[in-house]
Amino acid sequence: MFDPTPEERADFVVRLLEDQIRDAKQASLRGMPFRQWQQVARVEIARAIADAERRVRVGEKLRVYLIVTFACALTTIGFWGVVVSRSDTFNTVAAVVIGLAGLALTGLALGLLTNAYVKRWEAINRHRDWRRILDLSRRLHILRLKLEQEQEDLERELDRAQGGRPRPPGD
Repeated sequence: MFDPTPEERADFVVRLLEDQIRDAKQASLRGMPFRQWQQVARVEIARAIADAERRVRVGEKLRVYLIVTFACALTTIGFWGVVVSRSDTFNTVAAVVIGLAGLALTGLALGLLTNAYVKRWEAINRHRDWRRILDLSRRLHILRLKLEQEQEDLERELDRAQGGRPRPPGD
């Protein structure tokens, strides 16, 4: 639940493409040429794939960092544990170093918990934002249809007021 699902990514790309097509259709009567649509689609899909790959790379780097930190802390604890068990002269130094390594492991565990909660919070916010975008898009689509219908009605009324013949619906 941390990252968008492939379906959510696909919906987002489709939404971007729909917006591009609508904008081009409003700018000209013919709409968007197929080649231009292909280019826009290619760019948006490449962006979505690059974003997914970047998220995977960041996650892999974090895992490697955590494994190395954990291994170093355990090695330090093990080494100084052996020193303490073999010698009475290094007890204080060993205790301090083992304590620091323990703090490092505690910090690592807290960092993992914090990272998990932050990712969950971001996912919840992203899902809420996506719902808002879909709701706004739906409302805009309804408004656009109402405005188009109102424009047609006003044009027909204007034609009737000017004494011309009325336009058929959809013209």
